[in-house]
Amino acid sequence: MRVIAAVVLVAALATASMACESATNLIKQAEGYRPCTYVDTTGHKTICYGFNLDAAGAKSKVQAVGGNWDQVYNHGGCLSQTQCNELLAGEVSAASTNARRIFGNQCSCIDAVVTDMTYNLGYAGMSSFTTFISLIKQHDWSKAASDVRGTLWCRQVKSRCTRDAGIIANGCATFLAKEAKLDA
Repeated sequence: MRVIAAVVLVAALATASMACESATNLIKQAEGYRPCTYVDTTGHKTICYGFNLDAAGAKSKVQAVGGNWDQVYNHGGCLSQTQCNELLAGEVSAASTNARRIFGNQCSCIDAVVTDMTYNLGYAGMSSFTTFISLIKQHDWSKAASDVRGTLWCRQVKSRCTRDAGIIANGCATFLAKEAKLDA
């Protein structure tokens, strides 16, 4: 009987995880895809899915995916979809690691959102949201969503914040509801 309960729990956890969008999808939606170099709203040269070409290590990362740094950085060059996806995968991995350092382990929905936010804000920027971080760690989803809505970041990124705050407000409800059904 315990084996069956364990199998059902694993299936429920997998289903709950699938109910949330991945951090990669959230980032792609918010950043949009631009294969050629452009200047973002903060004045940084950027490419692909919001990849900051002025960030430390950007040159080696572009070259690692086969991009011509001089062409991309100095002449408005472009990268292929495959190269952009490779850059994104590395950056999402780094943002996810940093989000876990800040927030600890969270359910998949919250983890995806805080990874999206960390991708956009960077480790230092995300770390400065001390009240928000505390509320997430306490699983006080409503207050965390309200807190983030009152930030300058939210006013700057508008629809990204609205979407992320909405997901946060729901918290781990899908995950916990499925878990509760298993306990019954």
